[in-house]
Amino acid sequence: MNNVDHPSHYNTHKSGVECVEVCEHLGFLLGNAVKYVWRAGLKNDKIEDLEKAAWYFRRVIDKGDAVTERCAAFYQTAEKVIAAEPESLLARVLGHIREDDEGCALARVEQALAVLY
Repeated sequence: MNNVDHPSHYNTHKSGVECVEVCEHLGFLLGNAVKYVWRAGLKNDKIEDLEKAAWYFRRVIDKGDAVTERCAAFYQTAEKVIAAEPESLLARVLGHIREDDEGCALARVEQALAVLY
């Protein structure tokens, strides 16, 4: 794997989906929130990554950066990730995004952080 084109912390998910395949269908802020949940504990400190994800989710909620109409490609790739690890934090967060509920996605990240603190 190539650390520039395909870093392992973004492409080792059981689903075979690479992080960019999901995030490219989201707005900048929401895509970054998902990116930090995706790589939590794989690249840097898990708490730091989840804190960054929460920060981006709050910005999404405050600024309204969420994409109002998601394309079929988002749903297809998100479903692959969810099906591969349905109980994971990432799957739950993507499920909330799929339902246009970034507030619940933020709550999931905050719950995970509370356990880690």
